[in-house]
Formats: sequence, structure tokens, C-alpha cells
Amino acid sequence: MTDSLPVPNRDSIERSEVLKRFFADRTHQNGEMLRMKAASPRQPIPVSVDRVRMIRRSIRCFIFGLMGAVPLFGLGAAVLALRLRRQLAEETGEPPGPKEMFGCTVAFSVLAAISLCFKQAGIILGLAILLTALQCYLMFRHYRRTGPVEWNPARHLVYWGASLACAGLNLSSAIILLSLAALAR
Repeated sequence: MTDSLPVPNRDSIERSEVLKRFFADRTHQNGEMLRMKAASPRQPIPVSVDRVRMIRRSIRCFIFGLMGAVPLFGLGAAVLALRLRRQLAEETGEPPGPKEMFGCTVAFSVLAAISLCFKQAGIILGLAILLTALQCYLMFRHYRRTGPVEWNPARHLVYWGASLACAGLNLSSAIILLSLAALAR
């Protein structure tokens, strides 16, 4: 009179596991059947909003750099491009721009002031062009040597924008210094 429990065989265990897996992603809620998607390794990782924002800001930096390359009229856009470049470098964990690039600006200011004292206004424009080319070289050397912690597919646009902004700032300052030299005569 002992009731023996039925011993499940191997086929019934496998079928029950298959059924559990099949119904594991389904739940009943208020009489409705909802399917909950489980993450599979084959599905692409969804793009975060921050990455999209970073790409848009990189493109904006390039556009501000293009507008900032226009001497005198693009001064505000050039400043915005350089500010965006600094903010994007902080967000991506990239080291800040090369210090030599800012040294070029100081060297240009000193040499331009000296050439104005000796009434050599033509040298100012040549210095502006040469130091702008040197700044662009230093910027792209920095681009190749460093890598950000956070991946940014539009990183090259940030460097183009910052280089064009620096060129616009240098040429704007050269035009201002040349106009000051012309007024001094």
C-alpha cells in the first residue's frame, strides 16, 4: 500500500526543460500575454544618447570652426569651436590640446608687437600664416599620438574645427594688428 511516486524518465525531463524555456519569456498580466525580450549576444548594443550627443557636438565644433576661419566675422564662432573642443576632450577622457599650440599664439603676439615697433607690418601677415600652419601641424600630431578613452567616430571633425578656428583667430589678430599699424602712420 505504499504509493510510489512515478520516476520521470529522461525524455520527460528534457521536454519539461524545453517547455520551461519556451514559457520563461512569457508572463500573464491582467489576462494579457506579454512577451519579454531577453538580451541575446547576437543583438547589437543600443547606441546611448550620450554618444549621439557627442557626435552631434563634434559636427557642431567643425561647423563653428568653418565659420571661425573667416577673419574678423568668425571670432565668436572660433571661440565656440575651441570651447566645444575642450569640452569634448574632457568628456572623452582625451588629454588637452598641445601646449606648444598655445605657445605659438604667445610667440605670434610677441613677434607681432616687436615688428609693429619697427614698422614692419608685412612681417605680421607672414608670421600669422606660418604660425597658423605650425599650430595646425601640432594639432594633427596631437590627434595621431593620443587616443580618447571614450570612442568618438567624429573625432577628426573636432580637430579640423579647432584647427580652422585657430587659423581664423590668428588671421583676425593679424588683420587687427595691420589695421592698427595703418592707423599709427
